[in-house]
Amino acid sequence: MNFIVTVMAGLHAIEDINWKTLLICCTVGSFIIACLITARQVAKQYFSDEAMSKELDLDDKKKDGKK
Repeated sequence: MNFIVTVMAGLHAIEDINWKTLLICCTVGSFIIACLITARQVAKQYFSDEAMSKELDLDDKKKDGKK
């Protein structure tokens, strides 16, 4: 958040900036970052579930072999 404030303060020194374009770019950028974070969390959850299921399958195979 401090980074955004710093960038906005720096850009405020530039007089000829289109503020609507800047606002749209910041909004789209924030949306993309939020999507990437969500996708990363979903992927991490998916792969951890997949790893757990593989471990359970291996445990079941070991138990079947002992019977």
